Amino acid sequence: MSTELGGNRRSPDNGPDKGPDNGADSGPDNGAGCGVGDYFDPLGHHLHDPYPFYAVARAEEPVFYSPRLQAWCVARYADVLSVLRDVETFSSVEIIPRPCGLPQDFDDLFDWFYGDAAPLTFTDPPRHERIRTVVNTGLTPKAISPFEPAIRRIVANLLDGLRGRDQLEVLEDFARPLVMSVILGLTGIPPERHESLIEWNQHFFTLLVGWHALDLDALRECKRIVDAGLDYIRSLVRQRTTRPQQDLVSFLVHGEHRGHRLTHEETVGQVMTLLAAGFESVTNSTANALDILLRRRDQWRRLGERDALTDRIISECMRYNGSIATIYRIARRDTSIRGVRIPGGSPVCLLWSSANRDEATYQRPDDFFPERPEDTKNLTYGFGIHYCVGAPLTKLTMRLALSALRRRYPDLHLAAADEPRYRAISTFRAMEHLYVRT
Repeated sequence: MSTELGGNRRSPDNGPDKGPDNGADSGPDNGAGCGVGDYFDPLGHHLHDPYPFYAVARAEEPVFYSPRLQAWCVARYADVLSVLRDVETFSSVEIIPRPCGLPQDFDDLFDWFYGDAAPLTFTDPPRHERIRTVVNTGLTPKAISPFEPAIRRIVANLLDGLRGRDQLEVLEDFARPLVMSVILGLTGIPPERHESLIEWNQHFFTLLVGWHALDLDALRECKRIVDAGLDYIRSLVRQRTTRPQQDLVSFLVHGEHRGHRLTHEETVGQVMTLLAAGFESVTNSTANALDILLRRRDQWRRLGERDALTDRIISECMRYNGSIATIYRIARRDTSIRGVRIPGGSPVCLLWSSANRDEATYQRPDDFFPERPEDTKNLTYGFGIHYCVGAPLTKLTMRLALSALRRRYPDLHLAAADEPRYRAISTFRAMEHLYVRT
């Protein structure tokens, strides 16, 4: 979910600034690119531990231009919140910037994804309200509570399958199969389709946020698999139109709120996004939280004592090193943030991880402190009209999964003391691996 490659991102051309297309290393000609942004490299030397850089940016240049991202970056909590609140000035249509510079035969997929099928989080009012009123009612705590016994069974079955193992790779052995089983089960996709949909999900995610790292043949193979998966989702939506069941796809197809219903393609788009974004964000949140807690044995031992306490611990994990690193907005018109002029049409990168460590908002932000009084300010799930509709499902899944893991393996510990390594993708804080010993 990014604009990493210099020269591939469109530049703002409706203001006096020349924009990044003058060269991968050049910033707007008002000089705002000269500063911390010149050495910000979130896919290079700031990939694994960006937090010291964020602290410098908040102190010295909280709004800066990044030639690497070809975007204006916002580091402080208050400024991020201000952008999120101002939906009239800052559009959400590309919270994940559209991949650029790919061959024309990729346009049909991205025209569809960023157009007729736009996910809820990629829409602005008034379309946003029309879609959200339907989607939201299917993912409230009350709506998902009947799925709790099924999630418990999924977790128990996964843990049973790990008996006798003295070492686990958390992502492959636990987090990914857990999250995909929960999401696919909730969606209503039959078990025999799970493996193919998992493969489809991985390839779609690669196309969206990892495209810059692949050659053309690999990209076309990704697209072939994604197109096949989309054909299946469309057929599933058609089936639920005539034969509804007790699942989320049926709810989205037949859901209505004050006369609002989703179109066929909007339904396909919401299902697609639930599978792709939900899978990646919850998988990474689970792994990141486990890494944090296994480095803090006192907190690990508290998991599962009480639901409210477990929820606070997990919330602090997601503030401290959550799965979402950045979110984008597009400036609809010339504007300014903290006195820095942002030309209309410019991408604005909200540094989520930095905002959640802002010393002006959080006491001792670099300490892990679940009882902190500022817990409600956590931006993990977004804010305002774009607060994550999947938050209740994420919270329930992580609480049940991590509590059960702690009960089954109270002495679980990291296989190595090394600091985690992260995948070179944008938007997500996604570990390469997490090895643990039982």
